[in-house]
Amino acid sequence: MTNKEKVRYILSLPVEERPAAPFRPELLRYTSAFSAAEMGRLRALFPRPVSLDAQRMFSFMVSLSCASSALEGNTYSEIDTRTLLEDGIPSAGKSAEETKMLLNHKAAFDLLVKAPRIDRDLIRAVHAALADDAGVEGSRHFLAPEHQGVIRTYDDVYIGNSTYIPPVDYPSKDSTVSGYLDEVIQTGVAIDEPVEAALYFFTRLPYLQAFRDCNKRTSRLIGNLSLLLAECQPVSFSGLEREAYNRSMLAFYELGDIQTFKEGFLESYLKSGLRFHPFDPMVAIELRSRSVHDVVGDLVAFVVEGKSSFATELMAPESPSTTPIDEPGPGF
Repeated sequence: MTNKEKVRYILSLPVEERPAAPFRPELLRYTSAFSAAEMGRLRALFPRPVSLDAQRMFSFMVSLSCASSALEGNTYSEIDTRTLLEDGIPSAGKSAEETKMLLNHKAAFDLLVKAPRIDRDLIRAVHAALADDAGVEGSRHFLAPEHQGVIRTYDDVYIGNSTYIPPVDYPSKDSTVSGYLDEVIQTGVAIDEPVEAALYFFTRLPYLQAFRDCNKRTSRLIGNLSLLLAECQPVSFSGLEREAYNRSMLAFYELGDIQTFKEGFLESYLKSGLRFHPFDPMVAIELRSRSVHDVVGDLVAFVVEGKSSFATELMAPESPSTTPIDEPGPGF
């Protein structure tokens, strides 16, 4: 049985049949998810630097807000999300909680794009914006003011459908959650490769569960800042199925498996990259002749296995371009 098959089998068991998985501090350490060859091929597809103008940054914010909220069960479409965030018009028939979640993402993103670095103050501010419950008090998706941006101390956290047990501080002991958060920040910002740094924050911040709730939402924004600061393509997670995302997080929580998350992340990163890559107009036209599913599949095969294809031959120049983005992507 391969490791992938083993992970699938264990997570297919009812939660009461899976062994308890207490917090393991060693999982906060950085280990590379990509091989050197994989990372080299990924860089060849999407060379740096990538400069997002105001219009493109807003479009990315809309995509990220919509996709991140969808991973929490939100049912807004990307078109309706744009209407809300651009014009302030909520979608008819959507709940106040769904609308609030998207508005909170915009507020948090506005903090993100002004930040010169990732630090504790920023993470707390982003969390506070995402957790803001003004107007939807009592909703399970948000937190009361006394818990917004506040690191857990003696609070237990329950992870639904999981045997994972996050760390808990007790009155008689020194604070560990706060110290672990500092460790995550120090480790993440020290990672030289921006894609690896992003993946680290996407997984370790939720694993720590430093806050009562909204940890995954916070991680999806903070991880993107690693990419934006390094002028790399950001990743919106658009199209990633909620079930697949949750399964990949459980694989890391309970088994310390990073590869399951890497698979979904890579597909999402490639799909987002197609929207923000500085394509030559003729390349964009050629890519439009194929479905996004086929193109992303070809790109995954190139990064993981080195297989060339129609798409990779177009997108992997011998000398990576460093031209800021001026032309639109292929419309995926």
